[in-house]
Amino acid sequence: MIARAGAAATLAVGLAWSATAAASCGGGCPLRLQTQVSFSSSRGPLAPGGAAVNDVNLNFKNIQVDLSNTRFGNQTGRVDGFLTTTDCTKLFDGPYAGVATAPLCKIYLGPVTPGAVSSRQTVPPGQYRVLAQAWADNDSPATFLVDVGIWTDGCSSTLVSP
Repeated sequence: MIARAGAAATLAVGLAWSATAAASCGGGCPLRLQTQVSFSSSRGPLAPGGAAVNDVNLNFKNIQVDLSNTRFGNQTGRVDGFLTTTDCTKLFDGPYAGVATAPLCKIYLGPVTPGAVSSRQTVPPGQYRVLAQAWADNDSPATFLVDVGIWTDGCSSTLVSP
């Protein structure tokens, strides 16, 4: 009888703690990478100073995003990744050399250099643009692979629209 009461009390405390944690943290599950959206040079490498864009739908509640940029082992040219607004067609006025000075558009994340991952950031639900920007002083066209990581603490295996 005492063992049952002890187990019941332990269970009740555990359930109360779980409910409190769920209420205080939003979704109640640990923050995890839910999915990734990839954007690559599959249509061809970027010429020195060139840019390529891909729009992504981030129209979900309670998400954080990060940007990762794959480094290709023998590639000498650099392509940096950015997350911007969908109206961004040109990010810089003049040659790009790896410094995001005087951008023409709002930058949410970036520049993310090859081999790096940005910090996670909460963004409002909506459409965004991934922009891959080649350095102007690259000796040759460069390939790229930029991923948008979508993180959530929701317990569902699917993302929830607002």
